[in-house]
Amino acid sequence: MRVPFAYQTTEYDCVPTTVLNAIRALFERWEIPPEVVTHLWLYTLDTMDRQGRSGTRGSSDLATRLLTQWLDVYANPQWPRFNVRASFIAGPEVHLGPGSRILACLREGGVAATSVRWGTRDRHYTLALAADDRHMWFFDPYLDEPLPITRRWPRGLFQPVDRGPRGANLRVDRVRVDMDGDAHYAFGHHRDRDAVLLRRITSET
Repeated sequence: MRVPFAYQTTEYDCVPTTVLNAIRALFERWEIPPEVVTHLWLYTLDTMDRQGRSGTRGSSDLATRLLTQWLDVYANPQWPRFNVRASFIAGPEVHLGPGSRILACLREGGVAATSVRWGTRDRHYTLALAADDRHMWFFDPYLDEPLPITRRWPRGLFQPVDRGPRGANLRVDRVRVDMDGDAHYAFGHHRDRDAVLLRRITSET
């Protein structure tokens, strides 16, 4: 069976929760090796704030890159069905225009753990599950209750959905997602953009 998506346990674990949700989206429960889950949590939440509190600045870009590289080369003959192609992309590679690697990944049945702006300063990881010409569908691990339509979530740009395409809980206008700058729930400035692309690899792939 496919495991339901999970919500964040703390204010800071959006990266491991979203990457684990990506694995849940691609594999059945019995196909997922426990050591993958172990390594996912070992690599992430590696930051520290000025008061010495561990993990309170989330997961660093380096940790996310290392986790992606580890997933891409992982192989265990005891778990032959777990075979994933993982790629970390950053900067100008993260876009929704012609030649978008994110859109290509979604079209091929993959998923994308993408970093978006959260408010005006913070960045947040969320799982892109599907796209059409106008919208992106996400599962956001922070949104564990219905979204109010406020100035923070402008009507028309953000639409809460219940089990939309592939289990999404949020639909966002594609133009909004790909905006440069400080807009809430956009990829934002090109220098800050990053994403992890994940595809299931089969013998037919």
